[in-house]
Amino acid sequence: MTRFTCLLICFVAANPIFVSALSSDQQKALDSGVYYFNTEDPTEPCAVGGSTTLVGSDNAEKIYNFFVSRGLQPFQAAGIMGNMMAESGLNPRALQPGGEGDQPINGRGFGLVQWTFTVRQKPLVERAQAANVLPSDLGVQLEYVLYELDEVYPAVGDDFRATTNVRDATLVIEDRYEIHAGPRQPRRIQWAEGFLAQFGGNASGGSGSSSGGTACATDGSGQVVGNFSLPVDRRWYDEHQVWFTKPHHDYPAADIPVPVGTPVYSMTAGTVTNAPNGGACGTGVSIDAGSGVTFTYCHGSDGGSITGAREGDTVSAGQLIMHSANTGRSTGPHLHLGIKVNGENRCPQELFVGIANGTPPAITSLPSSGCTN
Repeated sequence: MTRFTCLLICFVAANPIFVSALSSDQQKALDSGVYYFNTEDPTEPCAVGGSTTLVGSDNAEKIYNFFVSRGLQPFQAAGIMGNMMAESGLNPRALQPGGEGDQPINGRGFGLVQWTFTVRQKPLVERAQAANVLPSDLGVQLEYVLYELDEVYPAVGDDFRATTNVRDATLVIEDRYEIHAGPRQPRRIQWAEGFLAQFGGNASGGSGSSSGGTACATDGSGQVVGNFSLPVDRRWYDEHQVWFTKPHHDYPAADIPVPVGTPVYSMTAGTVTNAPNGGACGTGVSIDAGSGVTFTYCHGSDGGSITGAREGDTVSAGQLIMHSANTGRSTGPHLHLGIKVNGENRCPQELFVGIANGTPPAITSLPSSGCTN
């Protein structure tokens, strides 16, 4: 197979934003202690995987880039692919015995990993329906694999992520996730080794939301620039810049009205110090970025339960830490993001714009005023 190189080009221009005054109902909500009210409903539905932008010239390259972009090691991505090759030939339409289809049938293996029975086929169908795509969609199936490993079979997922070589990664998937009939198949490891040799140094890092319930359409883990990442997928910034530049309602912070289920990424490297937060913040995550800098992400659905982003874990910029929701003191789905430097609230808006433009400012230079109504 030929090796292909993928190039992603993203650009955006910052524009002045004009913000309207609060309505009387919004002011009443604020006076009563409501943490957030949504002044602009997201117009886009939450898409589960089917709208995921997959980067690559063929299914093999797309699958590899997806898994690596979601935090798997190259040999782990290859280990999953070796098993998929044995199960379906990397064909998301594969349907036992030897056919193709867009819908699963109970008792017949379907898709990349050959989901066979209703207990595993039905959630895939539901996720596809929520995304308005067919169950045979490649993106929705990749999302579902990660969902199963992290949420349905977490012990398997944890052991898989703890592997250190392609052989062990392949065997964990073969023995405990695929659980195929018959003895082990050496060809799975051989295929995995082949994929690792082919793509091991060629990860584009583009695509995909991760596991954990509903996931919205994505196009790259927040776009990592240097040591920083946008907190949600880049496409949200490109399509709704006002969400990222508008003032907060009463103190330096930001409210980004993304739909329920949107993947939320850590903007910096750091240590998870509190997850889930609870209280007004809801099911959120706090991260110590060092040098007196803390980031707080509020109103999620699964803060503190994402593998690799639990309390005490070390995270990197662009790493999935939770999915947005409407928990805590909130009256509309959104991500609330706060930054503190030595206990002082700072305005995140300039950091969002800087990351999007490829020139993120130092966190300590962020203003402590000028970003409120």
